[in-house]
Amino acid sequence: MEEETTQEIEESEVPDIYRFPELVTVSEMKEAEQKAIESGTSAKQLMEAAGVAVADVIKEKLPAAKSAIVLAGLGANGGDGYVVARELLQHGMDVTVYSVGDYLTMKGEAKEACDEWLAEENSTGIKPIEELTDALLEATDLIVDAIFGTGLSRELSKELEKLVERVNASSSTVVAVDVPSGMDATTGQIMPVAIQAGITVTFFRAKTGHLLYPGREYSALVVLKADIGIDELLLDDIPRLRLRGSAGLALTPSSHYRYYEHKYDRGHVLVVSGGRYTTGASRLAAYGAAKSGVGLVTIAGRTNALDVHANHVTSIMLKPYNRIQDLQKMILEEMKIDAIVVGPGLGENARKITEAIIELQMPTVFDADSLSSFEDNPAMLLDNLDSEMVITPHVGEFKRLFPDLEPETDKLGAVEAATDRTEAVIVLKGADTIVSASSPRLTTINDRAPAWLATAGSGDVLAGVIGSSMAQGQRSFNAAFRGVCLHGEGGYMCGGASTATELVGGIAKAYQAVTQSMPSPWGEEDDMTSEF
Repeated sequence: MEEETTQEIEESEVPDIYRFPELVTVSEMKEAEQKAIESGTSAKQLMEAAGVAVADVIKEKLPAAKSAIVLAGLGANGGDGYVVARELLQHGMDVTVYSVGDYLTMKGEAKEACDEWLAEENSTGIKPIEELTDALLEATDLIVDAIFGTGLSRELSKELEKLVERVNASSSTVVAVDVPSGMDATTGQIMPVAIQAGITVTFFRAKTGHLLYPGREYSALVVLKADIGIDELLLDDIPRLRLRGSAGLALTPSSHYRYYEHKYDRGHVLVVSGGRYTTGASRLAAYGAAKSGVGLVTIAGRTNALDVHANHVTSIMLKPYNRIQDLQKMILEEMKIDAIVVGPGLGENARKITEAIIELQMPTVFDADSLSSFEDNPAMLLDNLDSEMVITPHVGEFKRLFPDLEPETDKLGAVEAATDRTEAVIVLKGADTIVSASSPRLTTINDRAPAWLATAGSGDVLAGVIGSSMAQGQRSFNAAFRGVCLHGEGGYMCGGASTATELVGGIAKAYQAVTQSMPSPWGEEDDMTSEF
């Protein structure tokens, strides 16, 4: 028997975003902690594990640091801070703890951690926060933010606002315990200021607020320490699973490029064009689809619009129609269509065309004008969509469809509430694009998208990419999840300050990157000169 040559990847080499892609809210984290305690892991053990984990990250990431200031609150996060202080002191660092509030009022396991710090040999005791000067903040190598953790639910006091601003003004490296103080760990909202952390060390699973803006800007580098004594099986009890968006790159490519396939095996996307002066949007959607693996793309439109398209496209097919009924007949009877993209640049008659597409009950991406045209009666759209359809609003379009929801203050909550009103998958576009559905009860928050994707036409390309995945056989949620992921990666691939047209080239590179590991029919060597 030949010697086994396959090398297993060490678990430590697998990025955490693939090993631990799940996200939790504050309430879910509290529930997981409580269940861990009920199963035999004490709150003090959880605190000890968390504090040691933070200290280990500091030793690893900041090996040159010689001094540290620990800002300790009065709750569990402060207790974590006292464990961090003890561990860093034992490591040989000069550590000073400043209590934010009267530490004599501390209770439970946090008080135990405080007492252990005071009893530690060479402990410098605890100083009141009033003695912390700007000069001391500037002189230390490291500031540990252990003021508030995930439990913060109110705005900071004026005194704490000033402290946060002073910490942020210093040039010392800041390490936040679990979340930067002043940030809502579920929504990512800032109340009204927050610690600007250089490193955030969080536990069990990353929190949704770490990925949602503006919180993501304050969390900076998030280091996950998953193993602190909470069984990951507790995730099974969470009613809605939430995932990091970048985990979507691990989805099986929707087309495997089997060598015996023909173009129709890889799917056919139809993009509905608007009038002659808005053809660019549908063309971007068509190219987004074509560059992400689908076999065929057709643009359907009125003759005067197709005349414009004909001057720009060669690999995209063009199909004219005169009446909306002709469009329906074309899709159902004349062409083998697997998915439809409607809305980009649709313009006049957008509502009638959208209603006609809905009647077909086919996998469809509804974007832009197909959404805005129902502003006066959103229910006419939302009530008629099914689970194989995807809507892709930006915040403005979302508010026109769901005027009573407030994505500006709670984007995650707003999207998940919206999924209870329609069967369709919702993609709320933005720097932290959210994909959510009621069936499956699943939400993803994208964590890889460059700033230059905020450019005209970028959303049109995304609609095409999602339609491509649907045409290649992916169910609607996976198609949206993976499409958002490819779109973000495509942004990185095409370089900074890019236009939507250039983004299309980046999409092709991203698609190639996630499919390049497919096996060759010639074996591992791919030797085309082998004798038969």
